[in-house]
Amino acid sequence: MKITMIRLEGPTDGNAVHVETWAGAIRQLQDWSRTAPEGGAYDKVDLCISLGDDGFSMRFDLSRTNAHTVRDAAINHCRFYAGTWTPSHWSKARHLAYLDGCRWSATQELRDRWEALAVLLEPSN
Repeated sequence: MKITMIRLEGPTDGNAVHVETWAGAIRQLQDWSRTAPEGGAYDKVDLCISLGDDGFSMRFDLSRTNAHTVRDAAINHCRFYAGTWTPSHWSKARHLAYLDGCRWSATQELRDRWEALAVLLEPSN
């Protein structure tokens, strides 16, 4: 696995940081979190997660206290597009309607790919 991170907001030089483990990603995010905004605000971080021949990109909202949640955020991202995890502020019907119109998850084949990615990110793998 390879994780590439670019801090988009806050003190940044715009350079990508490359790590190969979740522990490495958490360490880097914890370092950046020291200068993240206070009071519930966050800085945007782009993540590109490569898993062998597959992978995906996503945005992580970095706060002062959430660096340790990056793996769960990545799993939820995949499961969202697989249709197996729905955010609490959405109904399942709204979620599935969104997925039907989304180019990343409009077919069952694409949703199966997202679920397979989520499984690869699980702690047991």
